[in-house]
Amino acid sequence: MSQTENAVTSSLSQKRFVRRGKPMTDSEKQMAAVARKRLTHKEIKVFCQKSSERSHG
Repeated sequence: MSQTENAVTSSLSQKRFVRRGKPMTDSEKQMAAVARKRLTHKEIKVFCQKSSERSHG
């Protein structure tokens, strides 16, 4: 492979994928964002008892 081919190949692999014909819908964008977040974050679920909720008034 020549140097120009190496440069083209490496630059193409680093670019983001963009759909030119049909943009992503809002739900597709949300699903993609959640998928990216799941790679780096851990999901936890928390339940709070109603008796622990107090109004400050």
